[in-house]
This record gives sequence, structure tokens and C-alpha cells, in this order.
Amino acid sequence: MANKLKAKKRDEELLDQEIDGEGGSFSMEEFLLGNRNLLLVGVGVIVLLIGGLAFYNSMNNQKNTEANSEMFQAVKYFEADSFNMAMNGDGQYLGFLDIAEDYSGTGAANQANYYLGIIYYKQGDLESSREYLEKVSTGDDLLSMSTYMALGFVYEDLGERGKAASNFEKAANTPAENESTSPLMLLNAGRNYEADGNLSKALGLYQKIKDKYPQSAEARDIDKYIGRVSK
Repeated sequence: MANKLKAKKRDEELLDQEIDGEGGSFSMEEFLLGNRNLLLVGVGVIVLLIGGLAFYNSMNNQKNTEANSEMFQAVKYFEADSFNMAMNGDGQYLGFLDIAEDYSGTGAANQANYYLGIIYYKQGDLESSREYLEKVSTGDDLLSMSTYMALGFVYEDLGERGKAASNFEKAANTPAENESTSPLMLLNAGRNYEADGNLSKALGLYQKIKDKYPQSAEARDIDKYIGRVSK
């Protein structure tokens, strides 16, 4: 747990600093475009691992308990980037694919679908990533926030900018707006609305970052975005 907290702190520090290059400082937009995989894992998965495991561990029906016992090892393989073992198991414990199928309808299977979506995304299989992420039952929790964010990146990479923006906007409001993740998700949503030609929607989100989260890293050069869509 200490390592996960350190990783989360490191990701937050990365987001909060200017990234210096040969030509000067990169904008937040350039950072987002170049480091989406870091953001996806650092902001989404770390948040999920810290807070989300408590959700399915609290489920006490027998089938879900069995699935949790099987999935414990798959999660460890996932954290170690041993994705084949995480997906297919090791001969003693099931992997996410079997857990999602054999324990369908449980909280553990819901988590397994999420992990599968992330693994496929990291492997570059966007269609499979979308398929599994769309299977996740969402609500008002950290798993839902992470799923919406992941779908945002998947749809962005697929060129479906309107759907990407919608999912990022959902992520900004799940479980509720907050200083930690909402500005970042709003900026991602705004970028995609802008790319989709919906400039008025993008302007509204950029202005919201400026007005509601003026101390956030995303607000530092937000006037550039506002000016860009106000022309």
C-alpha cells in the first residue's frame, strides 16, 4: 500500500510541475497527449487499487467471495505488468478472462472487466479494450470514475471525439466533483469537444476550470484554450 501511495504522489507531482524541453516548457495539453498511458495507469488504476478494492472485498455472497480469492493473484500479476498471467491465470489461480466469464454478475467480475479493458488498452487493442470497459457496470464510485476516464482515452484514440468528451465529462463528476481529478477530466473533455467541433461546449468546460479550479495545474494556461475556442 505504501508503494501505491508513493506512486500516486509521484503522478500528482508530475501533473503539478512544468515539463522542460529543448524549446521551453510544454503546455498541459502537450503533456496530456504525450503521457496518456501514464495518466491512465497513474491516475485511474492507482485510485482504483487504493479505494476500489474495498468495494468488492465488502461483498459477502459466496460466489463473489470465491471470485475475489481467485482474483487476488491476478491483480498481483497485473501490478507486476505480467499481463498474460493476469488475463489467463497461472494454473492455480484463474485470470481475469475466466473470472469475468465464470462469475458473471458479481462485483469481482465487474472489476475483472475493468482490468481487462486496461490491459488491452496498454497492448494497443482498442476494440477489445472498449468491449470490456463497456461491460463494466457503472454507478457513483471510484471504479466508475476510472472506467469513464479509460473509455475517454480509448474513444479518443479511436477518433470518436464526441464519445471521448462525454466519458471524460462523466469522469469529472464521478463520484462527485473534486479538486484532485475533476480539472484534469474537464480539460480532457474540453480538448475532445474542441476537436469534435463543439466549441461552445469546450469553452464552457475551459471556463469552468478557470472559475472553479483556479489553483489547479490545468488552470495555468487555460486562457490559451479559452482564447482558441472564442475566436
